[in-house]
Amino acid sequence: MARASLVTQLTCKLESRVGLLAVISGRLAEAGVNIGALLAYEENGVGEFTLVCDDTTKAAEVLNGLGAEVGEESAVSVEMDNEAGALAEVSETISEAGVNIYYAYATACGDTCDCTHATVVFHTDDDTRAFQALSS
Repeated sequence: MARASLVTQLTCKLESRVGLLAVISGRLAEAGVNIGALLAYEENGVGEFTLVCDDTTKAAEVLNGLGAEVGEESAVSVEMDNEAGALAEVSETISEAGVNIYYAYATACGDTCDCTHATVVFHTDDDTRAFQALSS
């Protein structure tokens, strides 16, 4: 069964360069901030990051200190069984609530561990309604 929670995720952009993820994750670690989920990619010379952290305020301060454009937005974090069909069931529940999923990113163990759960973070057009649908 899936467990959903509303979270705040940070978005930030910095000029792309070698080692940028190491710098960001290192500075957050130095500040005692844990990254619970991460989406990172480069587009047109810009490193774009979306992070769910255990201390959003402190994380935003660190990212601002690096010169990043930082934004906040809601998201729905869903812990689900790591098995075939679990993502389809959660996605269908969100769809049946009339909510559009803008994007999702996930983490789960690979074939080398005994991981029984996966976590997927969804950003939708109505995160509150998606959370309510998954919580009922």
